[in-house]
Amino acid sequence: MGWRQAGEGRQRRRSWAAGLAKVLELPMVASQRIPTFEELYLAIEALPEGVTGEVLEPGMIHTMGRPGGLHRLGGRGIFESLRGHDAYRGGRGWWLEQEASIRFSEGRMAVPDMSGWRLTESDTVPPDFINDNPIVKRPDWCCEILSKST
Repeated sequence: MGWRQAGEGRQRRRSWAAGLAKVLELPMVASQRIPTFEELYLAIEALPEGVTGEVLEPGMIHTMGRPGGLHRLGGRGIFESLRGHDAYRGGRGWWLEQEASIRFSEGRMAVPDMSGWRLTESDTVPPDFINDNPIVKRPDWCCEILSKST
């Protein structure tokens, strides 16, 4: 299929629009319109198991495989070090999520390795926004774990 893998060149971009049109059964026209966020999100949900997608630039899905063992191990260590701040784990001040889909402005969506939202004394635990997929409340903190493949 014509999805653009992170780090691939411009030639795959041309086939991406045709691939998305095929998945969504959209007609291809000479002045290819930029797909809506909703269309892109449907295409992301249809990706095969083990593949996730992000919309980092308008109209473009970036795909990536699930993280490997060392990447997950690093994330686990970071998450454990933040335990005292995570309201879900008895801490105070933050709601922390791993690999949550977060919708940003201008039709963009990212899946950071970790993200956090500041909580006030009046916030409920768990906060209401966790039922949204993707989450539309902008996080106060995001973390990307770097590995050899990134």
